Amino acid sequence: MHIYELNDSFTDQLVNDISQRLRNGEVGIIPTETVFGLMCLYDNHEGQQKIFEIKNRDKEKKLQILIASITQLEWINIKLNTDLQHLTSVFWPGPLTLIIENNRCDELGVRVPNHRFVQAIINTVEKPLAATSANLSGNTPSDSYNQEFNDLDNEPDFMVKCELDSHQASTIIRFHNNKLELIREGAIMFDSILQKFPNLL
Repeated sequence: MHIYELNDSFTDQLVNDISQRLRNGEVGIIPTETVFGLMCLYDNHEGQQKIFEIKNRDKEKKLQILIASITQLEWINIKLNTDLQHLTSVFWPGPLTLIIENNRCDELGVRVPNHRFVQAIINTVEKPLAATSANLSGNTPSDSYNQEFNDLDNEPDFMVKCELDSHQASTIIRFHNNKLELIREGAIMFDSILQKFPNLL
């Protein structure tokens, strides 16, 4: 596994190197503002299968989709209505995963991470990323990147190594028929979302 070091002043070369690896079909461990993620290009079906194998994840559970801005919802055929526009403008970028239906009525878990490096990669490859936390299914992410990945079944192709400010996963909410349903509470309290959007309860 090739290891890269990431700091706040990352270079265009590092972004380009990781982007090229993803374009070549590789799977990597990449940090976000919440936890480290196992990631590949969203349209890389072999890469997604490799993620399921590395993580020993149930293949019925979809991977999260990462985009860099609200406008990129178009990439996955999701159109904004007024309520969704307001909700995403308040909490994105940030640790909120929204389960939203696309125009084919498929439910997709989508997030805009508040992490400049991940955003730069997505904007460079001009495609969404498929992602899930980089730990064996059923285990909690470690608070140290030195131990974070010891439980994985196999190694990914590369890792971008750095310290994380938080190891708290994103809050997951289902947005359906203009109502919110809590799936998992994480870095953002559900009550704080409802306080801003009581009409979506």
